[in-house]
Amino acid sequence: MNTLTKWLEEHKTDHELMTSLGEVSAVEALLKNVYDGVVICDQHGVILDANNRLLDFVQYTLPELVNRNVLDLLSGAESNLIGTIDRALAGNRYVLVQAYGRRKDGQIFPVEISVNHLKLNQTLLCFFIRDITVRKRSEDLLRTGYNAISNCLSGIAVADPMGIIVYVNPATLKIWGCLDERELKGQSILNLWADPARARHMVDAIMDQSMEWRGDLVARRMDGRQVALHISAACNMDNEDEATGMVFSFVDISDRLRADAAVREAETREAMLASLAAACHHLGQPATVILTSLGLLKEQCKSDNEETTMLFQVAHEAALKLADLLRKLSATSEYRTTDYLISTDRNSPFNKMLDIE
Repeated sequence: MNTLTKWLEEHKTDHELMTSLGEVSAVEALLKNVYDGVVICDQHGVILDANNRLLDFVQYTLPELVNRNVLDLLSGAESNLIGTIDRALAGNRYVLVQAYGRRKDGQIFPVEISVNHLKLNQTLLCFFIRDITVRKRSEDLLRTGYNAISNCLSGIAVADPMGIIVYVNPATLKIWGCLDERELKGQSILNLWADPARARHMVDAIMDQSMEWRGDLVARRMDGRQVALHISAACNMDNEDEATGMVFSFVDISDRLRADAAVREAETREAMLASLAAACHHLGQPATVILTSLGLLKEQCKSDNEETTMLFQVAHEAALKLADLLRKLSATSEYRTTDYLISTDRNSPFNKMLDIE
């Protein structure tokens, strides 16, 4: 670092210079090969020297940087920053700063800066600057993924290879009726289901066969109620494709199952009404014939026998009731049932009859 040597020549006595030059040569050897970009400044932030790594970052040449203030390399830095850092170093070995660097063309990039004192008979400021663009991009992606999972309407849970839960998102807490993630974290994933044997089969399929698993299971909530869930699960793999656990996605399908049941019931009722209409159509003609025939027989068979007359009367009334019943059945547009015998179990399907009133 020839510029630092020249600066020492201007500010040192002969004895101090010989001592400092020896120290500078050691510093030069270190900073020349260090991974970070390095800027050496006086205590006012005026740049005295920089290594090649730093020049690559900021796209300046060394002559263009010397005698500029280091704050010119930082975006939005306030003028009192150097004094604040210098005072902080009075009681600390180093100071860490998160900032944005500025290249010669004005491009901004994220940097992490470590500043310490470099004592060469005079105290200088040494800035170690690291370009963290790749790291910040990765952190931003992780943060975006975390926010997406946290706000996802589907439940998400992560378990270790033994099935112990290590993470749950808010939607999972809602599904199981929990107020705090500590109610689920540390539990075995097998303890959350109404059918532990099937849950064990799911975990074995994921971990032993390293395969995805999809299916429906009934979850047992903390309040004892049960809820039907559709589950998508798979191995959680690391960078070396080694299984480090399991990831589960839960979707509450209770509403869907109720809707499917309602659709099936509606289809059944529609089929029953269609069958009823067909039956009324087929029974209507014979019923009309019976009613007409009974009327004619009653007129033709005049009898003084009271029993015979009564039988004709009862048969004729029954035929009229049958005709009225068929008329009501054919006009039925809603399939409703009512209890047949009040004294028996009202929930029994065998105690239900069609309500045509």
